[in-house]
This record gives sequence, C-alpha cells and structure tokens, in this order.
Amino acid sequence: MRFLACVVFGVTLGAIAIAAPVPRPAPVFAMNMTDGTKTRLQKYRGKVVLLAFIKTGCSHCQAVTGIFEALQTELGARGLQVLEAA
Repeated sequence: MRFLACVVFGVTLGAIAIAAPVPRPAPVFAMNMTDGTKTRLQKYRGKVVLLAFIKTGCSHCQAVTGIFEALQTELGARGLQVLEAA
C-alpha cells in the first residue's frame, strides 16, 4: 500500500511540474446553446463561466437549470456567467 501511495504521489508531482502556468488562456471553444444559437467562450473573457451540458427532456436537468438561473441572478453582477447547452 505504501508503494502505491508513493507511485501516485510521484506521478501527481510529475504532472504538476510539467503543467502549463496558471492562469492560462482558455482554448478556442464554441457551443450550441439551448435556444439554437452558437456562442464562443472568448465572449466571456474576465468572467467566471459555469458550463452546463443539459438534456432538455430530463427532469433532473430542468431542476438544476432552475438552480443555475438563481445563481446567475444572484451572482451575475459579480462576474458569473451561466451557459447552458443542449
């Protein structure tokens, strides 16, 4: 067990050492929105973006959508942008 922990720690440490510097620019990313439009992530530069990939016919997804809408209303002025894609 101790050997496995050492291996995991070593791999994790190695991954951190070669990771890109933080903060790093977001990749070019476009997605189809639930209203049928297409948007690019670059449009929301400087904001905290919550990406939600939902299935419109799913009752659980619809419940989560309500929570995300409340978050957008509450925190939108402070820089939160919720994006929901189907």
